[in-house]
Amino acid sequence: GEPGNDTLLGGFGADMLVGGAGSDTLGGGDDDDVYFWRMGDGSDIIDDESGGNDVLWIGGYSPESLSALRAGDDYVLILPDATIRIVGYYTGINQIESIQTEL
Repeated sequence: GEPGNDTLLGGFGADMLVGGAGSDTLGGGDDDDVYFWRMGDGSDIIDDESGGNDVLWIGGYSPESLSALRAGDDYVLILPDATIRIVGYYTGINQIESIQTEL
């Protein structure tokens, strides 16, 4: 995505979605999707409405610097300077199967 608030939607097949700076909404399509989030990207919303083996990759933070909470049916990952909300995570439909971090 471009700097600013973007909406990025994947299609059929595996997608790689990078919102970039700003508060973005990201939605993967069918298949295995990878969502990239880097330090400074802003607070994002992930609405992954399909199955597959989806991954959220977070750059710039150690696992120890992250925390999470449940907000209704959403999973909210709390970073030192932003949040990432996975919409509908606890319904069992919009799950991200793996979260990876890299410093």
